[in-house]
Parts: sequence; C-alpha cells; structure tokens
Amino acid sequence: MLQRIIENKDIGRAANYGVHQAKHDLFRQVEEVVNLIHAEMGHGAGRWDLAKVYLRGES
Repeated sequence: MLQRIIENKDIGRAANYGVHQAKHDLFRQVEEVVNLIHAEMGHGAGRWDLAKVYLRGES
C-alpha cells in the first residue's frame, strides 16, 4: 500500500487514488501509522512528501 501511495504522489495524484473500497481500510491504517510517526517526529499529518524521503532515502 505504501508503494502505491508513493507512486500516486510521484505523479501528482491523491494518495488514495485508485484504492478500491475493499482496500480502503488498509489505506486508512497505513495513513494512521504514517501520521503517528510524523507526529512523533514533530511533523504534521498528511506529509506524504516526507514519507517518500524517509522511505526512499531521498534528499
């Protein structure tokens, strides 16, 4: 799911673009965990740009 989210953001789409209803709960769980980690690091919620940096090692 993280890979799909990051691929969506790479091409300018919403993070949940193309996530079918059956996988929507998984998307919400992933989003919740990423937001929790960002909160613990002092960042705001919905920071998929930072998730890309941390997961890919981009600068």
